[in-house]
Amino acid sequence: MGGEPRPSPSRRKRRSLPKDRNARHGDCHTSGSRARLSPHARTSPYSTTERQPAPMSRIFTRPHLVWGWTGTLTDDTDRYVQALNIALRPLGARQVGLDTFRRQFTTSSSALFAAILGRTLTPRERQQASIAFETHLAHRPPVQLRPGTEQLLARLIRSGCTHSALSLSRNHVVTQQISDLGIARFFIRTEGLSDASVRTKAHPLADHVRALRPDIGNRPIVVIGDDADDIRAAVANHVHPVPFTGGRTRPGILSQFGLPVAGTLAQAAALAVAYAHTKRIDSCPVSNGANNSRGAESARNGPPDEYRCASDQGSPSRPKAPCHCHQNS
Repeated sequence: MGGEPRPSPSRRKRRSLPKDRNARHGDCHTSGSRARLSPHARTSPYSTTERQPAPMSRIFTRPHLVWGWTGTLTDDTDRYVQALNIALRPLGARQVGLDTFRRQFTTSSSALFAAILGRTLTPRERQQASIAFETHLAHRPPVQLRPGTEQLLARLIRSGCTHSALSLSRNHVVTQQISDLGIARFFIRTEGLSDASVRTKAHPLADHVRALRPDIGNRPIVVIGDDADDIRAAVANHVHPVPFTGGRTRPGILSQFGLPVAGTLAQAAALAVAYAHTKRIDSCPVSNGANNSRGAESARNGPPDEYRCASDQGSPSRPKAPCHCHQNS
């Protein structure tokens, strides 16, 4: 009223459009200074020419477990004590008990003989003791798995873990024992030594990890073993170790590394899964030679409740939580 009439919509001045009507700015179509969402942006942040990655499954956070064989998965420490006593009896050694064996244990049999005798053996004595020691082990009864081992391996596989076994025993002996026990199906790789002179796992573990990578990709690797050499070999190869105290080494020796130790295989598996879940490399104090605060905290608190073994739970302040290691079959 009283003013000029407003132009009809059809007569309004149209704003110029870019020559390319499909010009984009990020995920938006542009029209002058105004922008509207692309139809693609409403459903996916990815371009239609790009392949949208599948949602990450929980399996990618599950570790690959490299198990020690003798003294870890197998319960044969007593037989090693018997073999040691038989080997050293002709040299005048006193009867050795389990505690002494675990306190002096080393992966080198000649070093173990010298530690028990308290002196260096002559080459002839070393040869005779080694032959007697190996002969007794070779003719011993079939090895036995620790109770519940087969069920634990199966449950871990169902939860997304994978397994391999690495031993300092001869390769044909280890593979035959695993086959005889009927558990070869649980492992994607089993290895022993082809060179009997090797007395540390550092180099065999490096080859083992290298051979595993095509099958497991970037999955975290955790070594579970019962002696100090397992821990040192794991650290040397930048993989995480979990010390198992139920084997050939005294718990006090393994705890000196500053890592959480496991008294059962189920506890060891729970610590391995918890580490893979957090993927805190610096939770391994021995990796940098320092007792860092996170490693100490991890040793005190253990894994998160959702990965804690049932045997470790039930305190008034920490309610029980499910653990994949203890699910019913």
